Amino acid sequence: MNQGMLLESMHLAVVWNLPVVFVCKDSQWAITTVSATVTGGNLVKRAEGFGLPAREINGTDVEIVWSIAQESLERARSGKGPTFLLANCPHPEGHFLGDPLLRIARNPVKEMQKVAPH
Repeated sequence: MNQGMLLESMHLAVVWNLPVVFVCKDSQWAITTVSATVTGGNLVKRAEGFGLPAREINGTDVEIVWSIAQESLERARSGKGPTFLLANCPHPEGHFLGDPLLRIARNPVKEMQKVAPH
């Protein structure tokens, strides 16, 4: 959400009325950085600033995701332009399989004992 290429794409999608559904799967992390520490403002309002209809959804609720995605796809296919969806998808582990960062943040003493040399 903080890259110029995406912002330009959102802008042109609105200007050219393109059939695009932008989806931001927000896990609250930017790989190893807490997103809130490097992202200013509200992401839905940022998309709305381009003139994009935008919705924030619970990305862990399959039925809601399916329903809102269907509405957004129908909107795009019927010539009504782009949509932005912010899907909140917190996860209990780090960014990649085996990433210890989130476990360490939750219980540093216990987790560091596992990775510290004996």
